[in-house]
Amino acid sequence: MNATRPESPDESSDPAVPGGTEGGELSGQHAIVRFFVTDGDVTIGPVDDDLLARGIAAGKVPLDAQVWRTGWDIWRSVREYATENDLLPTNDKAIAAAKVARVSDLQPLMLPPTAVEAQTLGQAEDLTTAASVFLSLCATATGAECGWVHVRSHAAADAMMTIEGIGPRAQFGVGRTIDPGDQALRVAREGRTVLGEPIPGVVGSAVTARIIATGIAPVSVLMTPVLCGGQLLVMLELGVAHRDSGFSARDAAITEQIARDFSAIARKKGWHR
Repeated sequence: MNATRPESPDESSDPAVPGGTEGGELSGQHAIVRFFVTDGDVTIGPVDDDLLARGIAAGKVPLDAQVWRTGWDIWRSVREYATENDLLPTNDKAIAAAKVARVSDLQPLMLPPTAVEAQTLGQAEDLTTAASVFLSLCATATGAECGWVHVRSHAAADAMMTIEGIGPRAQFGVGRTIDPGDQALRVAREGRTVLGEPIPGVVGSAVTARIIATGIAPVSVLMTPVLCGGQLLVMLELGVAHRDSGFSARDAAITEQIARDFSAIARKKGWHR
């Protein structure tokens, strides 16, 4: 893949587009550099240089992926960046087995505790109720202004059915099912999180198109799946419209942690059967 800097008349105001304002904020006298990493399908970021370096050194970021940061006109290979900055992993097996990292793989170890959220989820009587709670908890934790939550429906031949949404037109989307060939659904089934992409991609575009149907056009999107027993039970899609920086990698890591709590509860209560 050789992604180039997109040409857009609005790029100077779009924080999710290379060449825009994301990552250009100043802290004191020093610019905060933000990086994005993509495999051409799923993109994670923004993350700072320290988190990216630790992810590469630990073998959690594939060397054949692409990396972009503010100030660069084109995407570069992670291998090239790692070589120049002496970050190459020493474990050859980790390099060979590396896949696109979960967003939480690039996070600091300290995240807000989610015990209260887990307790709230645990009080739900069934999967549908828990999914509704999951949407509310994650929207609150991330500041999302719009979104959907979809649940595996036995009545719909195990298709992912929309049960609730956030947004002025969300009520009109309830009861719909996601096309089995949807790209974001494919990624969700693999257990991967999608975080607002710096360039349009088929996965991010699929999430964005659905969220726009809530009546709010997001500047950043976030999709987090809940898997249990190897099966996709719940798919969460969130959007934010009035935050210049969009969702952060920290936001994604928090939703992933709540999703893990949800998965453990679902297994204990047998909702995956």
